[in-house]
Amino acid sequence: MNELKLIESVEEFIPIYETNKGEKVVNGRELHKGLGVQADFSHWIKNSLNSVDATEKDFYKHVFKDELSKTGQTKTDYILKLEIAKEICLVAGASPRANETLKQKSKDYRRYLIQFEERYK
Repeated sequence: MNELKLIESVEEFIPIYETNKGEKVVNGRELHKGLGVQADFSHWIKNSLNSVDATEKDFYKHVFKDELSKTGQTKTDYILKLEIAKEICLVAGASPRANETLKQKSKDYRRYLIQFEERYK
């Protein structure tokens, strides 16, 4: 998976991409930001993937050099297939620690992803 092609961008939601294999995906960092999760991305994404029993078939890792880092650190992006992104939204909103905003956003994002899938079937 080298390139992601933007296939849908709706103002209130995160973009949806297509891989060179034709899979519909979202960027984990964009999902984290869109949901308004307060936890650190790195910990949140690992915990989220673990809580939905994701396997390496459900997402791709993309390691890149952080351009803002003065020490040349790398970051890892997680490119999530839509099915796993929907599950993460469901779990994020159902968490006992989720505030009302996160609960509503997770529900809205999940509906958005479901509606997108229905349009592209």
